[in-house]
Amino acid sequence: MGDAKPVIGIILDINNDSQKYLYSARTWYALRACYSENVEKVGGIPVILPYNQDISGTLKLIDGLIIPGCDKDIHPKFYGREIMSDKVKTKDSRTEYELEFTKRAIDKNIPVLGICNGLQLINVIFGGTLIQHIPEYVSSNLNHEQPPPKNVPTHSIVVKKGTILSSLAADSEIMVNSTHHQAIDDLGKGLVASAFASDGIIEAIESKDYKFLVGVQWHAEYLNSSLDNNLFKRLIEVSSLRRNRRTNWLRDLMAESTLRPEDLVLPIFVVEGENQRQEIATMPGVYRQSIDQVLITVKEAEARGIKAIALFPSIEQDLKSENADEAYNLDNLVCRTIRTIKNHGVEIGISCDVALDPYTIHGHDGVLVDNDVDNDRTIDALSNQALVLAKAGADIIAPSDMMDGRIMAIREELDANDFTNVNILAYAAKYNSSFYGPFRQAVKSDKKEYLSKATYQMDIRNIKEAMREIEQDITEGADMIMVKPGMPYLDVIREASGRFDVHIFAYQVSGEYSMLKIASEAGALEWEKVIVESLISFKRAGASGIFTYAALEVADMIK
Repeated sequence: MGDAKPVIGIILDINNDSQKYLYSARTWYALRACYSENVEKVGGIPVILPYNQDISGTLKLIDGLIIPGCDKDIHPKFYGREIMSDKVKTKDSRTEYELEFTKRAIDKNIPVLGICNGLQLINVIFGGTLIQHIPEYVSSNLNHEQPPPKNVPTHSIVVKKGTILSSLAADSEIMVNSTHHQAIDDLGKGLVASAFASDGIIEAIESKDYKFLVGVQWHAEYLNSSLDNNLFKRLIEVSSLRRNRRTNWLRDLMAESTLRPEDLVLPIFVVEGENQRQEIATMPGVYRQSIDQVLITVKEAEARGIKAIALFPSIEQDLKSENADEAYNLDNLVCRTIRTIKNHGVEIGISCDVALDPYTIHGHDGVLVDNDVDNDRTIDALSNQALVLAKAGADIIAPSDMMDGRIMAIREELDANDFTNVNILAYAAKYNSSFYGPFRQAVKSDKKEYLSKATYQMDIRNIKEAMREIEQDITEGADMIMVKPGMPYLDVIREASGRFDVHIFAYQVSGEYSMLKIASEAGALEWEKVIVESLISFKRAGASGIFTYAALEVADMIK
């Protein structure tokens, strides 16, 4: 593989019938030259594969696989049937090896092209069955077992729209050669029939669950059409990609998305008291912390390369009120936490949530009037809260309330008080999600009696609305945008990151974190693998940064 061309393995035919074949009285292998010639023609290196018992070792050497045609049939015992036609002629030594080799190649997601016998073999691997002799089972004017010359097209096939095959075919109807007397009966599980003859015989199959898994009933190696040539070309194209994944260093070098400690923001729940670390029952490994403990945690985050934290208060019930008065207190829990961190010279950004739900007795994000959140009164309250946090030293104001017009109001309030350098991270696409439960318990706002937040948080069914919300918040002065939750809304992150020229943040919310953590503690998942994979999915979707309760752990994992 030194010249970077993909290596395409081609399984050989085997013969030990010295009565029929006069080449040798000993067992010998054979392959039509056009198979290897075609592979080389389209940019691959053909390697013929004898029946080597070291299948695992052989699979490491190839980037793609061709299962060629054969003049013998697959014994019905391999798909749970008996021989029902005297036309069935088998070669079990070949079938047994091909089945094992091809199964293992498919399991490793090696691109596979099956031709004639190869199509039938793929179907059997996936639990399908075969018609043992077409003329005995199908009434047809077509002669699927054409006389010589067998490389001449004799009948047409119709290619199904929306398939891999259709993307390679110039027309929906293609003329093909035909040299088979067997065909697919029951289609294998998970396979799609992508082409048919006029008598209903399946002429091609595929699966989109794999990188490339296609079988054709005709002999494409004769290159009777552009489709045949494109099949070989596509095999080479998809096989070429595997060489970029041969080693860890090469996979890292070729990675399109990377996860760094700098991408992570650590949310922290703050409580009153000293030396307090109260584990949240529904969020294993996450704690409510008193200010002295928060300072320790923040220094740990700084040491790990994390650039920002997000503070969320968990205050006592006697400080909560109808109008969230404690939120406007210059000496409230969050303000004191900010000043402590700043006074100790920790070089880390502080993002502060702007919403009233931690401070209200009803658990809503705003001011209630007639049992409903009043948008305009809430905006006034949020602007006041934002100003208090800015005065305490917050670097980022993060309104998560979803009131209309609050970004403009907050920006104007900050600018009017000489806080023009305080950034706004707008929760522009915050959905009315069921994944927030553990968070509400953490900040003690999980009240059964409060009304649904559906009147101000976004409908989980909408994405176009999210784009309008984001656009409005940017127009009003948002510097950054949050999509919350993250994993169930990767499509929103992708759409927003492609449409708007601002940084998009994703929030791996409490429910997302908890389901992965609890499943891992139960042994159902591997924590280090699934948490990193979940966060990389945000980056891949287009997120610039991620709020995650696992930030400290992940920073250690990825350093």
